[in-house]
Amino acid sequence: MGSNSDMPSPIAATGDMIKGADLQQSIATLNARSASLNDDIRNAQTVEDAQQALRMQQDLLSQATSLLTAQINLISGTALVTADQVNAAITYTDAKIKTVTMVSKRLALTAKLLDFVAAVFTGNGTEMFAAAKDLKVALDNTSA
Repeated sequence: MGSNSDMPSPIAATGDMIKGADLQQSIATLNARSASLNDDIRNAQTVEDAQQALRMQQDLLSQATSLLTAQINLISGTALVTADQVNAAITYTDAKIKTVTMVSKRLALTAKLLDFVAAVFTGNGTEMFAAAKDLKVALDNTSA
């Protein structure tokens, strides 16, 4: 997630894919992030925050489950994104979210994480890269 370039140099070719079997680290991290929302639900200052946390909890579990058997065919001609890069982005994001103390800020970052995972499912490496960049900007601009 630390690249400053606008477009990564490797380009996906026909047959490039990300397999769910290679995303086990991401799956475990998404499941753990979902479980951690129990505290946010309990400590939410507003009903809206609690409801948002509940929705995100379900979304995280759903995304993790979908990744289990996923075979994400990358769109040729777009940025080449690997399972290792996806795992690293999700792990990095989770570690940063854990340092944030305000529930509303954690929920906003979790929403960005879900946006990134949704981009992964598109198979469009350029969209994945852009979502990762947006996520990193949000993480960098959020204070604990």
